[in-house]
Amino acid sequence: MEAGPSSSVLPPRSGDVVLCVDAGGTKTLAVAASVDSKQTFVGQAGCGNCATLGLEAASQVILRAVRDALISAGFGTFFDLIEAGEAEGITTPPLSLSDNDASSADGDGELHSTRQPSSNVRRPRVRAIWIGSAGLSSSAVIGNYRQQLSQLLQEYHLADDSTP
Repeated sequence: MEAGPSSSVLPPRSGDVVLCVDAGGTKTLAVAASVDSKQTFVGQAGCGNCATLGLEAASQVILRAVRDALISAGFGTFFDLIEAGEAEGITTPPLSLSDNDASSADGDGELHSTRQPSSNVRRPRVRAIWIGSAGLSSSAVIGNYRQQLSQLLQEYHLADDSTP
């Protein structure tokens, strides 16, 4: 999750969201804001303090809060497919300008599963993510945590290396 100029160049479309997460000592709150409609959707999970839980467990708490916010925004079927192991063959909408092809079948944000070729599922395109977390004690911990979160969000098709 690095700042990349390509993410901000693409025009907004249905399914574009920005995520803000506050992972605290008592609760983790995630807000997904729709870029096109300006609506906000909230998800909540338990303690997200990475010093208390460890980086992997704290990352899972953040994912739960983000997942709940995005399900509230209408992306529940997308998560059902991911969690059912049907991510193989997912056509991902472009996250960078170089991937943007107007003639692409996925340009409208739909997800295509190889198991269910006729299935059209709304898929979020995360334009940016802001995460604040309790328990970040040094730049080394921050770097390791950023790596852990980036990997997890990429596994869920919510980010790529250019996502700021």
